[in-house]
Amino acid sequence: MFLPVACRQVSLDLQAVERALPEQDIFRAASPSKSPRLAHCARGHRLRAGLACAVLSATASCLSGIVAFSTWEPTTIQQQPSHRNHPSSFAVVLDAGSTGTRVHVYCFARGGVCSFGSEVVRKTQPGLSSCTEPACLSTLLLPLLDEVTLRVPHDLLSTTPLAVRATAGFRLLSSSQVDFLLDGIQTLVRQYSLLNSTVEVMSGVDEGCFQWIAVNSLLGAFEAAGAPAAVFELGGASAQMTYAVQPFRLAKVSQDLQAAYIRELYPPGSTDSIPIYQHSYLGYGILAIRTKLFQEAISLQVSDANPCLPTSHIMEYTSKEGTFKGRGAADQDRCAELFRRILQPGRSCSQETAPEDVHCAFAGAWPGPGYKSSLATGGRPKLVACSFFFWCLQDVGIIPANASNAEVTPQVYFEQAQKACSLSATELDTAYPGLSAERASWLCSEITYVYVLLTFGFGVEADANMMVLKEMDGPAGRFAASWTLGLALEISRGRMRPPP
Repeated sequence: MFLPVACRQVSLDLQAVERALPEQDIFRAASPSKSPRLAHCARGHRLRAGLACAVLSATASCLSGIVAFSTWEPTTIQQQPSHRNHPSSFAVVLDAGSTGTRVHVYCFARGGVCSFGSEVVRKTQPGLSSCTEPACLSTLLLPLLDEVTLRVPHDLLSTTPLAVRATAGFRLLSSSQVDFLLDGIQTLVRQYSLLNSTVEVMSGVDEGCFQWIAVNSLLGAFEAAGAPAAVFELGGASAQMTYAVQPFRLAKVSQDLQAAYIRELYPPGSTDSIPIYQHSYLGYGILAIRTKLFQEAISLQVSDANPCLPTSHIMEYTSKEGTFKGRGAADQDRCAELFRRILQPGRSCSQETAPEDVHCAFAGAWPGPGYKSSLATGGRPKLVACSFFFWCLQDVGIIPANASNAEVTPQVYFEQAQKACSLSATELDTAYPGLSAERASWLCSEITYVYVLLTFGFGVEADANMMVLKEMDGPAGRFAASWTLGLALEISRGRMRPPP
């Protein structure tokens, strides 16, 4: 079942709002003195919270919708005459992910969001983290930067901020590799006359918080009664979990746990902060898990009969940890058990725990207070899953190619994994003609992992309703359910730091 979301236009005088509301931090560590990681996250993310919240509120109202409301095509470049009169502004975010780099162009106006809309204008592959020489960076980045000059009106380029943010793929690299890549990216970016271009590796905490804001804004959750949705995200190198915590549940939680996992965030439309749980599981993304899969198979001495690979099919995978080979002996039950071992559920939480309401999710992480109740489903789904949670179901045809969101249960992943694991490599190629043979050969492994991650790792019931979300369409344009939207709303207010 696909979910329509009501759309309505809201008028907003940004100057009046800016005069009326105080300057605050949108993110604040619950105990900043005890959490260097969170304190680092907070630096550089100060903004006029009331203004940003009002913009987010207006954005949510303008953005919310489904495909039927879309009035903007990704291939159409609209440069309206009004742009030259400067009633609007643009912000550009380059998402340097582990699987590829995407450019997002956002347009904001005093009345809300420009009809220009927003979309992933262009994507290049592989990810920038795979580059070992400057020529590679040029090949992957310059087409995206050239596209920006086509999307943004020429007379606004010099006043348009650009943010390049590298995510989990960079966080897995050595410091020398990161320095080489960031320096190379900055050299290329400086060739373009964009304002205050910044190039940084974004923390997992920032990524999760901005994603949570973006998703709940698109859903209109901050204007509705009840708690905002919990947001799960599965990228190439990491998995993210972010949700609002009921304040009374923090009373019995140690300060160490609060400092490590709890943030105070000012949601759109509010001057009161609420506690947010956020954790990034680095190394548990859909690509990073492949290395763990082969390593676990070696440990169990089943490399020649890997239950997550197509039967009798020899597969090879190369990552920064080395090149791995395996022969398949597909068995969904055994594959699921292998992934349960990888998630390390018995590992102790890394922080001191409180006596009640504390258990580890997986990989030694604490899932937060009242976690189960935060995921309980009601009238509308309280759980929204993004990125590969959506894409893998679209790959196998469960979600139509033109759909932007769907309501499913984890059981759907189980059934699709069961089907994929029952097919040989040749049968997979026939059953999924829209996928490459190499891509189809990973379906048993990947979809089984998604099911185990949701049910065993995150503790979601197999029959629980959840929304998988790629983007929302409305009269203002099409917006991806990405952390880039949350970041764009901040930088569009001119709060970016100047380049080094």
